Amino acid sequence: MKIFSRTNKKNCNQKVKLDFSKKLINDNRYILWLVNIGGILLAFYCVYKDYIGGLGWIAGMVSCAWAAHGTICSWYFNMAKSDHRSSDGTGITFAAAEANGFNNNDDNDKWESPVI
Repeated sequence: MKIFSRTNKKNCNQKVKLDFSKKLINDNRYILWLVNIGGILLAFYCVYKDYIGGLGWIAGMVSCAWAAHGTICSWYFNMAKSDHRSSDGTGITFAAAEANGFNNNDDNDKWESPVI
């Protein structure tokens, strides 16, 4: 089964395959939306039909969906953080600046700060 995003930025007709982690985040958003709207509609229906029991089971249903969303997002961000590190543990941006001697090669930035 191939999963595709809407369009490629370069060619609008070409479809691009989504990574598994991005597909998981996307699918979770749809499920979260569905569960939230379903929970709200179910609560209104229960009140409309004069249901006199507790509605804690609806809150449990919605909160479980949010707990799953929080878990998926935290693991996704941990994965993204580890993807942006080199093998020795330094960040890619830090390693690039270190390799450049922490100097900015832009000529526009070569000015001294004003005297205070």
